[in-house]
Amino acid sequence: MSEPETFDAEAYALRAVDAATQRDTLVRLSPWYAEFLKAWLPAAKDCRILDLPCGAGNILFALKELGYTNVRGVDLDPGQVQVARQLELPAEAADVFEAISQEGDGSVARIFSLDFLETSRWNAPSTSAAIAVDCSSLEGC
Repeated sequence: MSEPETFDAEAYALRAVDAATQRDTLVRLSPWYAEFLKAWLPAAKDCRILDLPCGAGNILFALKELGYTNVRGVDLDPGQVQVARQLELPAEAADVFEAISQEGDGSVARIFSLDFLETSRWNAPSTSAAIAVDCSSLEGC
C-alpha cells in the first residue's frame, strides 16, 4: 500500500462527533481497548502515558477507565479535541511532534499512537527516532 501524499484534514475532521454519541461508543469500545493494550500497560497507575494523536479520546477513555491518572492526549484537529474535552478527557490541540519534544527525557512511560504512523509522512529514520523517549529510569512503569 502506498503512502498518502498528504494528510486529509477534512476527512479526519468528519470523524469528530458529538460528545454523547462518542461517550456511548467509548463505553462500548473501552473493554476492547483494555484487552488490546494490556500487554503494554505499566503496573503503576500514575505513570506518564501519552496518546498521540488522541482523536476524540478512545484510548484516553480506556486508560481513565482502567485507573490511569497521568495521561495526556494531543491531536492536531480541534474538533476531535473538543469532543474529548467534553468527555472530561485530558486532550489538547497541538502538533504531536511538538508535544513529544516538550516532554523531558525519561518522563514518559508509554506512548500510544494508533492509526497515525501508517498515515504520517516519515521519510527519514531520524524523524521516527525523534519521538523515542527513554523510559528505563521510571520505576514501576
